[in-house]
Amino acid sequence: MSSLAALDDALAVLAQDKAEAERQLAAERERIMRASSRDKLAKQVSAIEAALAGYLDQSRMLAAALSEIGHRHFESREMASFVQNTMGQIEVAANFALAELKAMPEAIREHRQAIPGEPAPASVASATEPPPTMTVFMLRSSHYRDFDGRKRFSGQWGDR
Repeated sequence: MSSLAALDDALAVLAQDKAEAERQLAAERERIMRASSRDKLAKQVSAIEAALAGYLDQSRMLAAALSEIGHRHFESREMASFVQNTMGQIEVAANFALAELKAMPEAIREHRQAIPGEPAPASVASATEPPPTMTVFMLRSSHYRDFDGRKRFSGQWGDR
């Protein structure tokens, strides 16, 4: 009986060791996922910042060019106004969004924010094939059920 107890004790110790190893493995996997997610997001934020600066410079040049001829052409003046308005809105939105985006990588690393998931692929809606139809010339009036199970009536001497 004592050898069975010793085996049970050894198995219990091994089970505890296994549970501890699995916990450490899960923690290491999460740390790696957080680090890769943080790095990926930081690169994306840097790319957004770089693209935004170029976009705003190009928008300013376009608005200036359109404004120069705006006194001669109404649509050019309206386009310049639209570009300036849109550029202003983007600058304001970018100031808020970029501040949040810059803080997200560290929040992910420090476990204050969940690891962002990958976007789900867009599902393609497939058209369902309509049920087969049949044209029947009715010699007598009849009640029937259609493909949805609804009760229908077909009159005498009619094509249905």
